[in-house]
Amino acid sequence: MEAATFRLLSQVKAAVTLVQMKVSPVVAIHIPFGGDNHRDPNLELETAQTLSGIATIGAMMQQLAAAGLTDRVSFASLNVFGRTLGPGNAHGRSHNNNHQVSITIGKPFLGGMIGGLAPREPDYGALPIDPRTGEGRPDAGIQPIDTLAAFAQTLQAGLGVDSTQIKSPRGTGQVITAALA
Repeated sequence: MEAATFRLLSQVKAAVTLVQMKVSPVVAIHIPFGGDNHRDPNLELETAQTLSGIATIGAMMQQLAAAGLTDRVSFASLNVFGRTLGPGNAHGRSHNNNHQVSITIGKPFLGGMIGGLAPREPDYGALPIDPRTGEGRPDAGIQPIDTLAAFAQTLQAGLGVDSTQIKSPRGTGQVITAALA
C-alpha cells in the first residue's frame, strides 16, 4: 500500500474511532482532490487524487456502517469555487467563481443533485436554485452568489441547528429544503 493511501485510511480509522468514543461532535479529515492544479500536466494528479478521494469516502462509509454509525454520522465536503469547464478555458485549470461543488452524505440529506449549470460568458456558471425543488433555473430564488451561504444553512438545518439560529452573513441565503430528508 502506498504511503498516501495508508495516511488517508489511517485518518478514516482515527475519525471512526473518535466518533465511536464520542470524543467530539465534529471530526475533520483531509482528503486531497487535486488542489491547485495550475501546474498539473494533463490533470494527472487531480485525476489520481479524485479517484483516491472517492475511494477514501467509500472506505469511510463502509467503516461507519460496520461500526453501526451510518445513521449517526454525516459527511460534508465544500469547494469554495469551481473550475473552468468550457472549451478554450485553460482545460479546467482556472478558478470559476460562478459555481462551486459541495457534497453531503448522511441520514438527514437526500441523494441527488441540487442546482445546475448554464452557459455564462466566458464559460459556464450556476443557475439560481429553487429551495423547494432543488432545481436550477433562471427564475429561481437562490442566486448563484448565495449558494455557499445556502449550502451552509442547509448543512446546519440537516444537522439539527435551531432554525432561529440559521442565518446568512448577508441575509440572502436560505435553506434548500429539497436537499433534506
